[in-house]
Amino acid sequence: MQATSATDEKEIFIALLSIIEKLAHANDQVRSRALQNLMLKLNTGILTSAHLELHCKSLVPVLLNWFNFDTCPMCTEVLNLLLHLSRVSLQAVF
Repeated sequence: MQATSATDEKEIFIALLSIIEKLAHANDQVRSRALQNLMLKLNTGILTSAHLELHCKSLVPVLLNWFNFDTCPMCTEVLNLLLHLSRVSLQAVF
């Protein structure tokens, strides 16, 4: 796997901020597409656990807030992502 340049990392950082913003959107379809986008990027290696760890403080509250909306699509996926984030965060601590 090739090392990413600073420009690539900046683009990834900005893209992830945009996804996190959409995960908090009031429209459940926008939230669902953002979650699918995030999961696809994780599954294909475009995003890594390290990228998520950098955004953990903003990502976790948004994901927890997912369950406060009237409609809650893709709950299992959100819970799995929260579990993944908790494991990544714990590994960083130990």
